[in-house]
Amino acid sequence: MNKLVPFYLCGLMASVPADAANIMFVSFHSGDNTPSAAAVTAGFTQAPDVGYTQLLQNNGHTVTRVVTSDTPTPRC
Repeated sequence: MNKLVPFYLCGLMASVPADAANIMFVSFHSGDNTPSAAAVTAGFTQAPDVGYTQLLQNNGHTVTRVVTSDTPTPRC
């Protein structure tokens, strides 16, 4: 049993990418399970882009959603 522990630890370490990133994901939706009002009206119960954020997270990246709007305020 003790011989299996290093094997499992090695497998665990191999599954984490060495170059994992902190990603700012710009979206209309504030969370994976929080679709925008327009998306809810269209019948979505999760953010329509949830597949992208989950794919990034499953590959070891940290994803932070940054909410934008349909009419962003220009800054000069």
